[in-house]
Amino acid sequence: MLLDSSDALPAPLSQAIDRLQASTALVVQTAITEFYAIHPDLHLAHGYEGVRRWRDDTQRHLQTLIAALRVGTPAMFADYARSYAEDMRARGQDPFAFGHLLELIGQTIREQLGDEVWVPVHAALDAALRQIPMEGKEYTVALPSDNDLMPAYFNAVLSGNRVAAQDLVFGALDRGATIRQLYLNVFQPALYDVGQMWASGRLSVAQEHLATAITQTILAGIYARVPMTAPGQQRAIVACLAGNYHEIGPRMLADFLQMAGYDTRFLGANTPTDSLLAMIDDVKPDVVGLASTTQEQVDQVKDAIERIRGDFQSYRPTIMVGGLAFNAADNLWRRVGGDVWGMDAGQAIDHLVGSADW
Repeated sequence: MLLDSSDALPAPLSQAIDRLQASTALVVQTAITEFYAIHPDLHLAHGYEGVRRWRDDTQRHLQTLIAALRVGTPAMFADYARSYAEDMRARGQDPFAFGHLLELIGQTIREQLGDEVWVPVHAALDAALRQIPMEGKEYTVALPSDNDLMPAYFNAVLSGNRVAAQDLVFGALDRGATIRQLYLNVFQPALYDVGQMWASGRLSVAQEHLATAITQTILAGIYARVPMTAPGQQRAIVACLAGNYHEIGPRMLADFLQMAGYDTRFLGANTPTDSLLAMIDDVKPDVVGLASTTQEQVDQVKDAIERIRGDFQSYRPTIMVGGLAFNAADNLWRRVGGDVWGMDAGQAIDHLVGSADW
């Protein structure tokens, strides 16, 4: 849609653009910080003068994106990106870093300003990214996979190439792949590999964060494309307790519970136990799902379960536990007081409902 000067933007879009305009300094600084964490070689090569140029260019990229949104045509920003990439190639520079920067701008907008700003941004951003060659290095997956899509997805997210990653996922959905297959055979093993690379020092914190953020963005895109099962009478709450920021696995569990017919609330990362207990008291869920990645988080889950059992003596929700920490030790889920566990969220729901037919 191309708007002429007499057209007025819809109020939600106008408000989103105004929020983005007011937040340009935050977006620019955050994106540049993440960019140099992924590309320290550029700082070594060009020093602080190079940082100044990249920051100035980032400001220009963002203002051009805002202008494209105001006139209602993503093609304007795509043309700008193609021209900028061609100029880089003419100067003997690889436009791959430019594509990374645009993706980091987008992820910063999504994380800092929310979906109401991200939704109008991503069409223009995606159109621009399709104009830039984003072939990164090839990575070797550590976990065995019987799904050809997983290694390709793994390489796309590690290269910061969200457009390629989402094309793989949405193409698979169009060919009949299920959400369960994508979650368990693509996202989960790919992110386990990302975590292993980070833990072994082969991946920076910024690279791990970008790969995770891209997956979260694609998950949000799946929600928009594939309706979840209408909830039934039973209710569920899923949360990551305080200090646990690994929310993709619990997010998958929450989605699977919704698909299994539960009216599910996902409280997200870093949820204080008191807040969880207050929500349980208000909602009275039939199921509570808690996850742990580390031993410290296992102790928090154990404490939370003890408080749930102590505070709600006449009411006993089924408690599901899961995550890497529980997978690493036999029967740990029983020792902390859990009722249901599975090696992955799919198995856990199978055990909960008594079949895989959900």
